[in-house]
This record gives sequence, structure tokens and C-alpha cells, in this order.
Amino acid sequence: MKTLKITSVILLFAFSLSLVSGATAVEQSKLQDFKIPEKELNVKLNHKFKINLKSNPTTGYKWVVYYNHKFLKLVGEKYIPDKPIFDGSGGHTIFLFKALKTGKTDVVLRYTRHTTKELPAKVVVYHVKIHR
Repeated sequence: MKTLKITSVILLFAFSLSLVSGATAVEQSKLQDFKIPEKELNVKLNHKFKINLKSNPTTGYKWVVYYNHKFLKLVGEKYIPDKPIFDGSGGHTIFLFKALKTGKTDVVLRYTRHTTKELPAKVVVYHVKIHR
């Protein structure tokens, strides 16, 4: 009887592990098909620059920005709706940064719903070179 219980637990564990690894493989295949646009920016030290991205907050998605605070300062973020304005219409989100330190850094922007754990709908990477 004890052997049967141990065998059942081992089989259940193995089955659960196969389900998890299958889900991971699906997520990895989604990521492999996911092409991330990359852009390069050259910016002067202590100057400001903008990143302008299409967005539509009525869908529940918003741009979330990741950057190195030693190199850049986020000065502002603003949403500007397209005209004519009507329910469900999109617009643009503009991020305004200031370059603080010379060198190279990245700005990564993810268009995602903060209420879910799904992959972002879009990801954009800006490679920023800051010079004197």
C-alpha cells in the first residue's frame, strides 16, 4: 500500500512537471517569434530628447518604460489623442528624457496591461549614446 502511494505521488509529480515544461516551451516559442524593434539615438550631454510611440489607453494597454537612472532622467510623460477625438480612438504617448552622463545606455519600453501577466503586446528598445 505504501509503495502504491509513493508511486502515485511520483507519477503525479512527473505529470505536473511535463505540463509546466510544455507551457514554458510555448512561452519560449512566442518569444522567438517576437521581433523587437531597435532604434539608435545620439544625444548631447545635458540635452533633452523625446520618444514618441503610438498608444491607445482605452484598450487597457500602456507603455511602461525601463531605463538607467544614472544616465537618463525622465522629465515628462504625456498622452496626446489623435484628432478627431472619439471613443476608442488612439493617440501617442511621448516620453521626455534628459541625458545626465556620457556613455551608452538603453531605454526599453513595453506596451502591456499592468493587470495581467501576459507577454507585452509590443516592446521597443532605444540604444542611446550620450556624448559631449
